[in-house]
Amino acid sequence: MWLLFSATFLIPADWTVFKSNEGQFSILTPGDIIQDVRTIETDIGTIDYFSYYHAENLEKEDKTIFSVSYCEYPLHSVHSDSTDMLLEFFATTVSQSIPEGGKLIYKSPEQIEGFPGRLWRTSYGDNKIVKSKAFLVNNRFYLIQVFSNNKRANRRDGDKFLDSFRLLGKVD
Repeated sequence: MWLLFSATFLIPADWTVFKSNEGQFSILTPGDIIQDVRTIETDIGTIDYFSYYHAENLEKEDKTIFSVSYCEYPLHSVHSDSTDMLLEFFATTVSQSIPEGGKLIYKSPEQIEGFPGRLWRTSYGDNKIVKSKAFLVNNRFYLIQVFSNNKRANRRDGDKFLDSFRLLGKVD
C-alpha cells in the first residue's frame, strides 16, 4: 500500500512522515526517530545542534542510519544569500564530513525552495558509504545523511529519505 506525502511523492505504507515544528522540516522515515541535542562551542559562539535519526540492523553487517540534523548560526555569521561565503561554507562542510582515510566520490549543487545546498557521497573504511545533502536556509543549516555499507549503498530507501526532506511553513 502507498500513501501520498505531497502532490508528487508516494510513500510505502510502512514509512511515516516525521515533522519537527521547531526545526521547520518534515522527512519520510522507515521507522521510529530518536532525537538528540548537543551544545557545541564554536569560534562564532555556542550553538545547539539538533539531531534526529533512525537506525536499522545495528548488530548486522548491513546496518543503515538515516539522519537529519540542524542548527542555527548567529545572525550575520553566515547567510544563504552571500555567494562568496556560500562557496567557502559548502566546501568546508563537504571536506569536514569526509572521515579520516575517506574519499569524496562526487558532489554537486543542490537547492530547496531556492535556498542553496550540496549533495555529495563519500566512502571510507571497510565498504562504508555516506550520502549527504546540506542546505543553508537563511542562517539555519540542515544536514541530511544516510550511512550504510556498500551492500545497501544503492538502496532506494536512502534516496527516498534524502529526497523527502521538506521545509515547513513560510521561510523568512
